[in-house]
Amino acid sequence: MPTGYTSKVMDGMITEFRDFALHCVRINLVAMRDDPPEAPIPEVFEPSPWYRKQLATARRRLRKLEAMSMGDAEMARLRDARKTAAAYASLEQNKQRENARLLDMAKQVETWQPPTPEHADLKRTMLEQLEMSMERSAYEAPAEPKTAADWLITKKQEAAENIRYWQQQWTAKQAQAASMTEWVRQLRASLPV
Repeated sequence: MPTGYTSKVMDGMITEFRDFALHCVRINLVAMRDDPPEAPIPEVFEPSPWYRKQLATARRRLRKLEAMSMGDAEMARLRDARKTAAAYASLEQNKQRENARLLDMAKQVETWQPPTPEHADLKRTMLEQLEMSMERSAYEAPAEPKTAADWLITKKQEAAENIRYWQQQWTAKQAQAASMTEWVRQLRASLPV
């Protein structure tokens, strides 16, 4: 039975070891998973620019926060508080709707009479699963900073942490791309021409 690795060998499309080895590598390269099957393996791998963009966005966010006046910080704090309150209210409403559906289903399961004693385990399992799925506690929004200065300090700390995170990610992706490039270069050099 052919696999993604062997189907081209089995149908005669790949007959040379070099082509087979490169085909197997291409299938396994995470960087190429979304590429079409015929895409050639590049000579040089580049990290996704997404990580660099996230780093730039985090840096812009910190610069914006550093330039913010206390009046702007207060407006932003109030805006954040409203958004957070609305988000948590929505979560609570969704939880209540879902719990109502689960309770309705539990009532239906309760009224069901299993046709045999062997089916009683199914009823018990259904009820246990419904019970486990019900949310018990209310969603509580995290405490919001009480002053604009507190809000600004918190947001600057978050922005600085985001910069550190995205810098680490970008550095790691650059190293990964360099490593893949070198690995594929070494492989190509070892294969017969």
